[in-house]
Amino acid sequence: MNRNAYKTIIAFIAGTIFGVVLMIQIPAMLRAQWDGELPPDEWPTAFKKTSRQLDVAINGRGYFQFNALNGSTIYSRESSLYLNVHNHVVGRDGLLIAPAITVPEDVELTAISEEGIVSAYFPNEKKVKQIGRFELVVFPNSEKLKSSLQEGYYEECEASGAPIWGRPGQSGSGTLLQGYKLLPFIPVNHPKHLVINP
Repeated sequence: MNRNAYKTIIAFIAGTIFGVVLMIQIPAMLRAQWDGELPPDEWPTAFKKTSRQLDVAINGRGYFQFNALNGSTIYSRESSLYLNVHNHVVGRDGLLIAPAITVPEDVELTAISEEGIVSAYFPNEKKVKQIGRFELVVFPNSEKLKSSLQEGYYEECEASGAPIWGRPGQSGSGTLLQGYKLLPFIPVNHPKHLVINP
């Protein structure tokens, strides 16, 4: 075997070993970073501009609070909100957001500020008025929140600590981005890891 062939074989073996080491180490590093060490409100975030008035993304820490069908309180970072038949702001499953926000009949929802103030235009009065306000909840140990039976929602538990209410931008919570959708992030080793087309 000539020297060039020998070098080629050695380089191939070295490259293969290096690749195997990377395949082992990189998932391990990702697991250490994301598996149970960072709470959902500290996962990497990306936003998609939709210009839809009730797409409201949380930029930073915090959760919206919702009233579950069984009477309990659950929490989510979902960014697509809706109006139900009673003009109450609800999540994707029809759960009422808390504190409740109701858009009066015959008004035009105009703005949701970074601090959570909801404003609407009243055509009969030709005025813009505040009609509600979003609040966010943070937890002392939000990585300990329990996953709810409803996908994308979380429940308080003893380990997570009690919720701390506050206006967006206060009490350690993030601010709101109207017209933006929070793109989903799932840790690579999460059992629900899949490719999502937002």
